[in-house]
Amino acid sequence: MFLLFWLVRLVASFIPSKQRPIGEVLLALLSLIFVSSFNDYLLQTDLELYKMISWEKMDYLYHCFVLGYFFRRYPNIANIFKRDEVWGITALLFFFFIYNQVSAGLGARPSSEQGVRASFFGILTAWGIVHRLVTNSDNKVNKLLAYLGRESRSIYFMHFYFLFSVPTVGLYLRELRPQVESLFSIEVFFSVLYGAWVIALSLVVIRIIRKNTLLELLCFGKKNNPKQGYDLPK
Repeated sequence: MFLLFWLVRLVASFIPSKQRPIGEVLLALLSLIFVSSFNDYLLQTDLELYKMISWEKMDYLYHCFVLGYFFRRYPNIANIFKRDEVWGITALLFFFFIYNQVSAGLGARPSSEQGVRASFFGILTAWGIVHRLVTNSDNKVNKLLAYLGRESRSIYFMHFYFLFSVPTVGLYLRELRPQVESLFSIEVFFSVLYGAWVIALSLVVIRIIRKNTLLELLCFGKKNNPKQGYDLPK
């Protein structure tokens, strides 16, 4: 993921500065097309290689990485999605795509295109929620969200070790298959509960690792800077 986008930025660096923003957008779109097309190609020709290099994760996450880059580099793009009407549309589209996947039947694997659309609008919806919480919440909530933001890369690195399967939940959801509305709300509940548990475990381990300078350097590639404020809000 990082290598592909590094190539995008490398090529963009040769574009004159005035045309560079448009050039970066076009190159990013080409890279997105490549990721999606290569995903379909591997699925049809070499499923073993597809699983070995985890290209499915690349297909699902790369567009979010690109979106984050442009939001940070060009604030005017982020400002568009801060508008209430735009955020409302993205939230409706996210729930629409998720609802369609659930109504298609539990256990039915969504297509790559369906998954990418759902995750794309999902990240925009989540970003809008966080922005509104930061804008309209008290200081403690802002500090908590800032803390999670500072630790986001560490959480991303650690959370894989705490992912687990709960077969009994799957059996329970299958029993609710005819009741799509109930199934959808319960899936959202379990997903939020599951995500919160995994993040909490990750943060506990991260705080333990940060107690040791050498261990922190080995795991996260840098030493803790006290000025950054890694402590939880009080």
